Amino acid sequence: MTDKTKGFLAKFWYILSIAIIAITFVITMVRAYDSISRLAEMVETLTCRLETEVKERSRMDTVLSEKISDEREARKEEYTDIKVRLTGIDTTLVYITQGIDRLEGKK
Repeated sequence: MTDKTKGFLAKFWYILSIAIIAITFVITMVRAYDSISRLAEMVETLTCRLETEVKERSRMDTVLSEKISDEREARKEEYTDIKVRLTGIDTTLVYITQGIDRLEGKK
């Protein structure tokens, strides 16, 4: 080979290697950009899911609190009714006891 051919081949391989490096760099950057874009989409999706979950849990907590409050009120009414009945029974027992005491006192 002549020196001119060797010089041409050296330049050709040099330019080819730089082109391969540049193409590899561009492909790597495109892949990195694509990966970052997919990651950003995934983060956005997860953020939306988390926000939805937080809203749903908050709503469920509110519903549960309301149900607990309603149950407490219902039990308060039930306990009040029981107390009224017990008071009536106590009053009746007092009257019966007084009647027995009077009958025993009269005999």
